[in-house]
Amino acid sequence: MTVINNTLCQICSSNCLTCLSSNFSLCTSCSNLLYLHSNLCISTCPNFTYPDSNKCLNCIYPCLLCSSSTSCISCHPQLILLNTQCLSCLSPCLTCSIFITNCTSCNSSSTHPILYNSQCVDTCPSGYYRNLNTCLKCNLPC
Repeated sequence: MTVINNTLCQICSSNCLTCLSSNFSLCTSCSNLLYLHSNLCISTCPNFTYPDSNKCLNCIYPCLLCSSSTSCISCHPQLILLNTQCLSCLSPCLTCSIFITNCTSCNSSSTHPILYNSQCVDTCPSGYYRNLNTCLKCNLPC
């Protein structure tokens, strides 16, 4: 602690470049190679945030995890990651995988509520029967 021109000066806690005058352990900016997150200086940004200009910024919906404001690593539920974008499944898919038209479940209130071969259909084809909202292959000799 030093006194300059009748003003009391205190040193910010380690890693802080600048800090709050009311609490010297809460950072307002960080030294190089560190990122500001929740008033702390850290070496890597936590999940659900991404580094930007020495700060950790929150990922923006629909990204769950991200590497920038426009580049998703993972998506919120019911969305799929295609390249670095989160996309919703194409109706009547309720959920999908790899592509927006590759259904893993169907919207039960649609006109095509039954899952068959990654597609949503209104009835199961010959040789298959409906079990809940999925087409299953009939056992021989059916």
